[in-house]
Amino acid sequence: MAIPKGGPNVVHSKTFVSQPKMLLDNLNAKNLPKAELLEELAARFVTNCPPEELKVFERLMFLVEQAHWYYEDFVRVEQPNLKTLRLRDFTELMFHKVKALAHNKGRTDEIYKKFTNYKFSVPTGGVIILNPELDKVLMVKGYKANSGWGFPKGKINKDEPEADCAAREVTEEVGVDFRPWIKEDDSIVMFRTIDHELGLKQRSRLFIVPGISEQTPFATLTRKEISGIAWHPLTMLAKDVGGKKYFFCKPYLQPLLQWIKNHKKKMGKKALATVDLGFMPATPGGDALAPAEMYTPKGAAPPGDRFPSLSNFSFDKKKITKVMAAA
Repeated sequence: MAIPKGGPNVVHSKTFVSQPKMLLDNLNAKNLPKAELLEELAARFVTNCPPEELKVFERLMFLVEQAHWYYEDFVRVEQPNLKTLRLRDFTELMFHKVKALAHNKGRTDEIYKKFTNYKFSVPTGGVIILNPELDKVLMVKGYKANSGWGFPKGKINKDEPEADCAAREVTEEVGVDFRPWIKEDDSIVMFRTIDHELGLKQRSRLFIVPGISEQTPFATLTRKEISGIAWHPLTMLAKDVGGKKYFFCKPYLQPLLQWIKNHKKKMGKKALATVDLGFMPATPGGDALAPAEMYTPKGAAPPGDRFPSLSNFSFDKKKITKVMAAA
């Protein structure tokens, strides 16, 4: 079923609403990161960037987000007494406690809203993975306790082909490279409205790969991103009317069912093929991954590999303070 490059099958007009703001009543609370730690994180990820780039909110916030990931994934592992923080609250702390970023103090909401609008308008690519009987689909669950289930997918890098993005993101999330089985004609394209006032929309393209054995041993390569990988009957998506469990999957259901109908008709009496991924049956596909305080699945990159620029980094507070004073 060919999908026009520029047109959607269905438009999902749900407006993106950011998470409610959590007021930081005490910026110096014992369980919040101290100024020296935030200065160090800023020096590692943010303030060494050329000044002109820090004036662009997208660039600034992507750097702050890198610092936030490092804080959550590594700093809190070493200092478990520190509070877990949402990006918005981490950003506010950075703007209040890091001298080089203090000029952004009072603009957190403005900058964060622009960033979330921009970030959630970046196109995404992924794969809808079906079993041989075409009655179950593989889904992943986010790491947060209130996360719903969704198709494995992620954001497209600049100038990256959609199929390459889909294969890359799905490999990271479920540990299997589906690139050899992705077909350009078998896909569904959606547009989700991010901001009605600004007319921002996000394009998502999911490629359909049928015939994957439920015995495939999936395992995420991410860190603190995926807490579960499981097969879900398509009937469950249909029954979850108005529910939040499959909220972001709902718009794809009708186009997917139509694709399955057309695929079965095309196959006729011919047996539906099972894709051989080269795995020996091991753990049954569908086993959920249990969230853990220190979730480090096989294949997760250590800090030095994930952040190679930090391998020779040393934090010299006096030197940094002197440079900032001179500026």
